[in-house]
Amino acid sequence: MRLPFRNELDEVFRSDKPVWLKIAGCAAVTGFVVVVSILRSRRQGSLGIDLTAQAIVALGLASAALGAGVGLALALKDVVRRRLDRGERVNPLLVLFFGYGVRSRVVWVSVLAFVIMAAIMMFW
Repeated sequence: MRLPFRNELDEVFRSDKPVWLKIAGCAAVTGFVVVVSILRSRRQGSLGIDLTAQAIVALGLASAALGAGVGLALALKDVVRRRLDRGERVNPLLVLFFGYGVRSRVVWVSVLAFVIMAAIMMFW
C-alpha cells in the first residue's frame, strides 16, 4: 500500500529526538494556555458568554489537539529541511508547505484563509 509522506513521517518518528515528547508538550501548553485564559476572563467577567465546565474542558481538549498538530508540523518541517539539505527526495506537497521559507508561509496563510471562508459559507 502506498502511503503519502511515508518516508518523511517514518523519519520523524525514527529520529533520535523524542518527537512524542515535543508533540505532547505542544498539546499540553496549548491546552493549558487556552483553559487558563478562559478561566481568567470568566473570573473578570470579560468573557461575554457563559461557558459550562464541560464546554471549557471541550475547548481545552480541542486546543490541545490543535497544539499536537502544530507540534507534528514543526517536526515535519525539521525533517523536510534535513532531507533537502542531504539531497534526498521529499514529497512536493511537503516541500511546498515546509521547504520554501516565506513562500511556504504565504501558502499556509492562503490555505487558512480558504478554510475560514469555506467554514463561514457553510455555517453562516
